[in-house]
Amino acid sequence: MVKPFLHPVTLDKISVFGFDKSEWSAALLKEIDADQLPVHFGGTMTDSKGDPKCSSLISLGGEVPQSYYMEATKPYPKSYMTALTVPNCGKRKLEFKITQANSMLRWEFMTEEGDIGFRLYYVKSRSGQKFDVVNMERVESHLVMEEGEIVCTRPVLYIVEFDNSYSYLRSKKLWYRITVDLPESERSVS
Repeated sequence: MVKPFLHPVTLDKISVFGFDKSEWSAALLKEIDADQLPVHFGGTMTDSKGDPKCSSLISLGGEVPQSYYMEATKPYPKSYMTALTVPNCGKRKLEFKITQANSMLRWEFMTEEGDIGFRLYYVKSRSGQKFDVVNMERVESHLVMEEGEIVCTRPVLYIVEFDNSYSYLRSKKLWYRITVDLPESERSVS
């Protein structure tokens, strides 16, 4: 049911096996050496007690101690942030013309619900060629405020891109602040 919505690269990474141990253990042995895989899972490894599950070496689960729990707090937009809606199956681009080499471009953003794709690149004026500074990556900005900065080494057009093209059903509300600061030497002269 989900298969038509998944990217082929993602589909290539997924294998689904039934209850036939010979089928899934053969697949595990393609990825893991037999001497590193417990007998219980189709390998040849046992622990010092001869346990085929290697219980003394591998924790098969159990209750997670409360001390490891994280506090579930969502990020909230700050008063100085600007709201932007990125439509489902769409993108939004914000352009920043950098006039001084070594200017600092800083960003912080969050989404209200769901992750968002983030990319930062610059465009050479003459050729129109694009060069990634931050490669496109899906960011869990609904869980943690995303923050970063780069030094813009050349005076060209930098583009921040928010990508929601993988979300077929839902647009994303984004809150952001992006600033450009001149190099230290330029600020002290002004």
